[in-house]
Amino acid sequence: MLITDIDSPERESYASVADLRQLASKRGEPLPTENIACEALLMSALMIKDRKLLI
Repeated sequence: MLITDIDSPERESYASVADLRQLASKRGEPLPTENIACEALLMSALMIKDRKLLI
């Protein structure tokens, strides 16, 4: 399970898997069926976002 609490220094994502699935459904985008794969996508997105904030 991802830590999504924005105030937590251990935060791993700004969104939950449920949030990701809801957005993908609205946009008609495919997602992996396994939650662990969706969590990996969310963690990658956070790392990319945080890296861009530092640039």
